Amino acid sequence: LFARVPARELRVTDVSPKGVGVLMEYPLLGRLAGLDLSDRRLGDAAADRLAWSPFTCGLRVLRLRGCGITDDGAFRLADADFDRLDELDVT
Repeated sequence: LFARVPARELRVTDVSPKGVGVLMEYPLLGRLAGLDLSDRRLGDAAADRLAWSPFTCGLRVLRLRGCGITDDGAFRLADADFDRLDELDVT
């Protein structure tokens, strides 16, 4: 995908919690300004992976609507080192 188009935002519509771990190790995520994993029921483990991935720190938009993120996961995301995050949706 990244070789064919200059993708700036990515909406993932089919991913498991384990798949999120694999995705968070993908260096080309660093090119994205927005990532949407909404409605995947990924839970706090996915929030942890997102918060500490070295490739997500440049995100401006992170949408995790309907992912089953609890207050604990939301606080971990809020404490993460996102350089320029403008929008975080964990509703």
